[in-house]
Amino acid sequence: MRKITVVGLAAAALLLTVGCGKDMDSLEKGDPCAPRRVLIAGTASEFKQDVVERMIRELGTKDYYFKIIGLSKLGEENIDEYGSVLLVAMYAAGRLDERVTRFLQDNPTNPKVIVFSTVGAEDSDRPEWATPDIRVDAVTSASAPDRVNRRADELVKLIGERFKIR
Repeated sequence: MRKITVVGLAAAALLLTVGCGKDMDSLEKGDPCAPRRVLIAGTASEFKQDVVERMIRELGTKDYYFKIIGLSKLGEENIDEYGSVLLVAMYAAGRLDERVTRFLQDNPTNPKVIVFSTVGAEDSDRPEWATPDIRVDAVTSASAPDRVNRRADELVKLIGERFKIR
């Protein structure tokens, strides 16, 4: 009986933390008048922040403006002001952060949106169970330090595609 209680409490704690991750700190990089504007809204972890920082270094701030906010502030932003919207969150207990899910329900096929989700499993590059069923571009990764450059490169490519002449 004691094992069931411990397992039940652990499962409840995990479910409560999904969607309750610490928000990224607000930050702006680049010139707000730059022709390519990117909104990044997410939850913080060392891995996610390393990927975002590497991505910003790669794209540079000469032609890009990046506004980083926590997911809790996503509803306050006018996404029409941005050419790309990157949502950064953990994928746990079989689902994305509820704020990302809500945003995607309101914008199910918005071509600006990219989702970068992380999972805790380090033994797989892209676990099947960790690929959410969404209709926007997505990158999923285990939170492993050796994957920072690869994931940043994938996001650089996807963001760059948002700004190609249509």
